[in-house]
Order: sequence, then C-alpha cells, then structure tokens
Amino acid sequence: MNHVAVIQRTYADALLTGEKSIESRLSRNRCAPFGKINPGDRIYFKQSSGPYRLRAHVQAIESFSELTPVQIRRIQKTYNGQIGAPPHYWKRKRTARYATLIWLTNIKSITTGPDIPPLNGRGWLILTPHRHSRRK
Repeated sequence: MNHVAVIQRTYADALLTGEKSIESRLSRNRCAPFGKINPGDRIYFKQSSGPYRLRAHVQAIESFSELTPVQIRRIQKTYNGQIGAPPHYWKRKRTARYATLIWLTNIKSITTGPDIPPLNGRGWLILTPHRHSRRK
C-alpha cells in the first residue's frame, strides 16, 4: 500500500540526513495511519504547503491506544532520539489517545510523487491501488 504523509520541512530535512528514523503520528482520535499501515508499505512525504521531498519504506510499526500523559512521556523518553521532536511537539501531543510509530528504511530524496486530491488539512492520505500518476 502507498501513503502520502504531510511533514514539516525540518522533519523532512532530518529524515534525509538520517537524524530522524521514526515518523510519529499522535492524535486524540483514531485516524490514519493508526491501524492502516504495514511493514513494506511505501510513504511519500510531502512538505507542508510545499513539494514532495522524500519517499521511504515502512520497516516496522508500533501502535498505542488509550494513551495517558504518563505513557506519552514514556514514548517521548524512549523514542525521541529517533523521532527528533522538540519539547513543544510533546507538549502539544500530551492529550493524544492514539500513537503510531513508524520505523523507516530506504529513505530517498524525490521531487515528484503521486497525483493527489486536495488534502484539506489532512496530514495523511492512503492511496488506492489505481493511483499511479505523478505530481510535480
């Protein structure tokens, strides 16, 4: 399965330099990619309000549900070296109830990606198998 993830420029840069190797998605509601991503899937990372920046394959996933602030702090302490998020990210996510941690491999810089409809604020899109055209 293919996915498109919207990511801030600093995180895209960190993935490309190897400073970041886990993509984290924390939310109050159960939404993609929670329960919708598997090892071997491909993710196209699109910079927020910008172009496609990179593509990666999913190596492994760990999902958490019914999180508490204590559990979120534990995730931060355990994985932030690979997530690379600043303190304000964790402060903003302290009330999240769901988390998906995605270990990435085969990270490649790209300039084009799948042609997608307007995201309308969504940060994650699961592509249907028939979507093969490219966007510049």
